Amino acid sequence: MATRSVIGYIQDDGSYLGVYCHYDGYPSGVGSFLLKMNPEDIKTMVTAGIIKGGIRSIYSSDLTEVEYFDESWPHARRTQLPGGEEYDYILDADGTLTCTDSQGNDIPQDQWHR
Repeated sequence: MATRSVIGYIQDDGSYLGVYCHYDGYPSGVGSFLLKMNPEDIKTMVTAGIIKGGIRSIYSSDLTEVEYFDESWPHARRTQLPGGEEYDYILDADGTLTCTDSQGNDIPQDQWHR
C-alpha cells in the first residue's frame, strides 16, 4: 500500500505549485530526503513531476534518484485522488519546508528522520 503525498512550493506570485508522489510519503521517507535537498532542487523536481504526470518514488536527496511516472506505469495516474494524500510538504517562499498530515497537524522536522 502506498503512502501518498503532495510536494509543492509557493511561487513568487504567492500561488502554490505541487505534484503528487505515490510511494513513501511519510516524514521519515519522502520528508527525510526533502530535508537534504536545496530549495532549487525541490522546485526542479516538482516541475519535472508535473510535466511527467507525477512522482512514483524518491530514493535519496539526489535528483537522479527520483522516479517519475512513465508509460510503464500508466495505472498510477488513476490513483491520484484529489485530497487523498496522507502528507503535504510545502516549501515556503523563504525556503522553509513544512509537513502537514491529513488531519491538518504540522509534523515537526525533528520527526522526519530515517
